[in-house]
Amino acid sequence: MAGAGSVSVGRGGDSTALTVALAGSEPRIYFGGNCQGNFIIDRNVTVIGGLRANGSRSKEGTAILDGHGSGTVIAVTSGTVALSRLTMRNDYTYGGGGIHNVGNLHLLA
Repeated sequence: MAGAGSVSVGRGGDSTALTVALAGSEPRIYFGGNCQGNFIIDRNVTVIGGLRANGSRSKEGTAILDGHGSGTVIAVTSGTVALSRLTMRNDYTYGGGGIHNVGNLHLLA
């Protein structure tokens, strides 16, 4: 569950809530569900996947970011970003993958 200095979003696959949280100021975002879209991160933040609807932690593979075939799933444009327990799929970029990074990115188990 989220603690002080963190926020839980997207548990039901709410892409708008995830977008708002990524633009916010909390240092940690806990995320679960299946969100479609292209997400930009331009600040220092840790995004941790794997939440159940009640906010408790679940197994890996339960936090899915789906690019819906419309571009990069996550673009890190600045800051230090850590991503953990997330599945990215259905990106569509020329010669690329699900993540475009020009910041400082850490991929964690």
